[in-house]
Amino acid sequence: MYLKDIIRGEFDMKEVNIYIRTSLTGPCIKDGRWAAAMECQTSKGPAVKGICGEEQETTYYRLVLLGIVKSLKILNAPCNATLYTDCIFIKNMIENGKPEQWKRAEWRKPSGEEVKNQELWQQYQTLSERHEIAVRFSKHHDYVEKLEGLLEEKQHV
Repeated sequence: MYLKDIIRGEFDMKEVNIYIRTSLTGPCIKDGRWAAAMECQTSKGPAVKGICGEEQETTYYRLVLLGIVKSLKILNAPCNATLYTDCIFIKNMIENGKPEQWKRAEWRKPSGEEVKNQELWQQYQTLSERHEIAVRFSKHHDYVEKLEGLLEEKQHV
């Protein structure tokens, strides 16, 4: 079995690790890039697929969400997905069930204001209904260099 088979949806629920990295950190609005490494175990060892994207006039949180949503969209079969990110805000929002709360509140915060990046949170919420998702805080992992390479490549394309 290969990652492409899971992406095509040809196997039962499998374990997938998704490592997210962005070119932005902290509060700013500027052009940015995201990269993700998607890994699953096969009989021949780990299979890895790298994906990346970019957006103009964006934020760090939005790039992290884009990486998560785009990665989950690739999985055509239900998976046990573990997301690895260095974004504690996104991790906490997911772990505290905020997307589900916002959905019930018609995508408004208790203050009445609209949720930022609503369309991405809506997509995440829909995808999370299909997959079992866990989130882990991780600044350092085996794919840091690969993801940094993808971010650099995207910058020069």
